[in-house]
Amino acid sequence: MDLTNLFLAPFLIKIDLSTALINMDKKENKLVGGIRLDQPYDIVIVGAGVSGLSAGYSASLNGAKTLIVERKKEIGAIIRCGEFVYSQNEIKKLLPNASSLKKLYMMLSKESICNTTNKIRVFSPQNRKYEFTFDGLVLERSKLEKTIAKETERAGATIQTSTVVKGIEKKGNVTKVLIQNVKGKTFVKTRLLIGADAFPSKIAKWTNLKSTMNPSDISICAQRHVYDAKIDENAMELYFGKKYAPGGLAWVIPKGGGTANIGIGVRLPYMKRGLHVVDYLNTLLTKHPIVSTYLSNARSKPMIAKTLPVCGLFQDIYRNKILLTGDAAGAVIATNGSGIPTAFVSGHIAGKMASKYIKGNNELLNYATVLKSEIGQVLQRGYLYRKFGDFFVHSDAVFEVLMRIIGTNNIAKVIKCSPSRSIFH
Repeated sequence: MDLTNLFLAPFLIKIDLSTALINMDKKENKLVGGIRLDQPYDIVIVGAGVSGLSAGYSASLNGAKTLIVERKKEIGAIIRCGEFVYSQNEIKKLLPNASSLKKLYMMLSKESICNTTNKIRVFSPQNRKYEFTFDGLVLERSKLEKTIAKETERAGATIQTSTVVKGIEKKGNVTKVLIQNVKGKTFVKTRLLIGADAFPSKIAKWTNLKSTMNPSDISICAQRHVYDAKIDENAMELYFGKKYAPGGLAWVIPKGGGTANIGIGVRLPYMKRGLHVVDYLNTLLTKHPIVSTYLSNARSKPMIAKTLPVCGLFQDIYRNKILLTGDAAGAVIATNGSGIPTAFVSGHIAGKMASKYIKGNNELLNYATVLKSEIGQVLQRGYLYRKFGDFFVHSDAVFEVLMRIIGTNNIAKVIKCSPSRSIFH
């Protein structure tokens, strides 16, 4: 009896099974869970929010073989957003150079718009009211993302949910993306990688793309969705004051039928030691002399939270065939936290330019230039307005005086992020 063969038998069986699985993969063209492993994708996009889906849509529309991976189980699940956007007429005035916005607003079906507003009401730390007209849309963002996802898949992209990116590895002209899902861990090859994985971005961290780490440039946001609230359905309300939203603002966004998103954005350097963002949100909901009256009989969902960059576009949004888009690139308007239109635009540009690069007729170095030409000026203006306000937000009394001096018209321009020379000159 050959004891050597007897000892090796279990290992030989494992080897035979592994070989069989490998051969099976080859016969099936290595299609695992909808993801091809035998050939590189042209573009892999990490994150299936608005910017990632937009990037996948434009990339696929321009002929690139595209894969989008998303850690959530379902597109549009667990929305961390105020869900308020400019109306189409308002956004045209704000971003006249953004060529893809028409497509975004075409995707806004009746089902994805739950309310329309016609004014913004701003309250100072002492609750002095400043009101101006403004046409806004309040969304069911989950339905919007599902609509964009359907259009993206129809254009030819593959979307894989319940998939987490664990790391990346550069090898020549190919990037290997390590993903993990119920099938286990595996590498997916791609010629280009787009990071649409929110803020702070792991893709940016792994590739040493510089993003803001200054605490003043980061807003910590917390929000509750409430029911049976007694609110004005036609107005979005914003509140300032250190007691409720130090270094930022609070919002009441009516979603129709007595429902609303109520939340705050705060910044660490302005918060009292020992207090958490949850403490400030609870104070707003229970003790604010106006907001608390809306909620006497209201019910609410559990709190959601996220971090947002409020410093304009980051210095580095492209390097070595890796692009950042949406929140991961800093595409957020600092004065109001708006990020849906800018996310869509930045994603659309990233996908289009990446697909052109695949065809050999475009330089990716132009990505930042094109992005700045379409939305960069507005993002930079929002950052300057925020920096200007930083001189005054340490004191509610001083901020109160500032708001009275600049008046309703200039407050409106700051909130909307419209040009206003009088503030700086």
